[in-house]
Amino acid sequence: MMSLEQLNLGHNMFSGMISSNICTLPNLENFVYEHNYFSEESPACLNLNAFADQQNCLRGRPMQRSALDCQRFLSNEVDCTTFKCALPPPSPPPTTPPQNNCCICFPPPSPSPLPSTEPPSSPLPLPAPSASPSPPSISPSPSPSSPQPPDLPSLSPSPSFVEPPLPSPLPCENQRIPSSQDMSSPSP
Repeated sequence: MMSLEQLNLGHNMFSGMISSNICTLPNLENFVYEHNYFSEESPACLNLNAFADQQNCLRGRPMQRSALDCQRFLSNEVDCTTFKCALPPPSPPPTTPPQNNCCICFPPPSPSPLPSTEPPSSPLPLPAPSASPSPPSISPSPSPSSPQPPDLPSLSPSPSFVEPPLPSPLPCENQRIPSSQDMSSPSP
């Protein structure tokens, strides 16, 4: 703002005070703030090469709004929500095109696992594999020489779903990139 030379705030519904911070900008030469409802202005504004402060509510300045007009406007509370004043939403980050006009291909998605709807059950110990079929024996504590059954996951009472990770992009060689004409015309 230090290099600002001209500022036009005219023909709005601004009110309040014109700050000396604006009027003392080093390169400001022309400041227009006419047809608003400003009620105070810094004396520095009157020292500018060109300024327009008509049709405001500035006491002692020529060609201002009537006292009744100023009173009506200035007696109303300013509700910024009615003016929709807010910062604009941030713009999305720019997308960078792939290098060398090559596309990035992803492998087809693998089918998603469906959550189990079976009721929970307690895990059963698996018998140790043996050469000859024999009835399974359940012992209170397994001996160190017998293999341990694998740990089975316990089922939770409600099914849960874990989103699979996105596949890594694979380089596509000799892949044709559709032109804007290909994308705009419907396919037969």
